Amino acid sequence: FKTGRTLQNRNGLLVMPTGSGKTYTAVHWLLTDGIAKGYRIVWLVHRQELVKQTYNEFQRSLYLLKDTNVKKVKIFPISGDSDHGRMRNAIGADIYICCRNSVVNKNGYRFIERMLGHQGKRKLIIVCDEAHHAVSRGYRRVITRMTNLNPNRILLGLTATPYRMSEDEQAIFQDMFNVNKNLKNHKGINGFVYQITNVDLIRTKFLAAPIPVPVPTNIDAELEFEMTDEDRMTFATNDFYVK
Repeated sequence: FKTGRTLQNRNGLLVMPTGSGKTYTAVHWLLTDGIAKGYRIVWLVHRQELVKQTYNEFQRSLYLLKDTNVKKVKIFPISGDSDHGRMRNAIGADIYICCRNSVVNKNGYRFIERMLGHQGKRKLIIVCDEAHHAVSRGYRRVITRMTNLNPNRILLGLTATPYRMSEDEQAIFQDMFNVNKNLKNHKGINGFVYQITNVDLIRTKFLAAPIPVPVPTNIDAELEFEMTDEDRMTFATNDFYVK
């Protein structure tokens, strides 16, 4: 990503299995190579619970800045939770951890420019947690808005599952994070900034080997299940692909 330089179209995916430390890895890089160099961070999540989890990881990792010129860091969590802030109050922080719905909605969207501020228009890193959701219209609208405000922003996606069910959405997803471009230019691993598999992590004993346990469900697998209109509405509302 070459932080500290003025470059456009810096997009990439960090692909790591669940439980392997995607948040930990990204937070360490963001603090040592982002905050320490004057970048503003906007971290987007698709679930409210992830706001608190990410906030706690940043707090635990602030010791990484002890030998830098950064003496104070303001972290501002944004979601519908009563303990978190709102977009209308998002101003002057170094790190914003935002639930997507709070930024995408009409009231939140209009405060994006103020949230970035002068610093964010100069140096900005956008993080999409569970980045396979980033193909949704809401996510893309927010990212486009931030990109228009700072064309030199860095876009980092985190995911354990770098694919979509729909071919069209998969093409959009790969284009958003420069997967094909990186493959063509022989950058990264499989087109990603970095990738490691469960097999590698189990082999090195970073993760425990799974022990499968059969659970009886009494479901007849021969039955064909049909989706109701309510099911389709739920999937559409949560940006899942429904055919």
